[in-house]
Amino acid sequence: MAKRRRLLLDNYPEILTVADFQEYLNLGKSQAYEIVNREHFPKIKIKKKIIIYKENFKEWLSSNGNFIK
Repeated sequence: MAKRRRLLLDNYPEILTVADFQEYLNLGKSQAYEIVNREHFPKIKIKKKIIIYKENFKEWLSSNGNFIK
């Protein structure tokens, strides 16, 4: 059975993974990593792991509405 998308950001945990980011924006894996690895994207890298605070992501999303190119 296909995994259901969580349509509201409120349904996600306070700390997002790249997979959460990918699912929320309905992106492919490589496109998600391309965006997350941009210089001004609000992420924290811990060794090879990337985490995204939901509140920082909301702020970024509201000020970067045309981010996918």
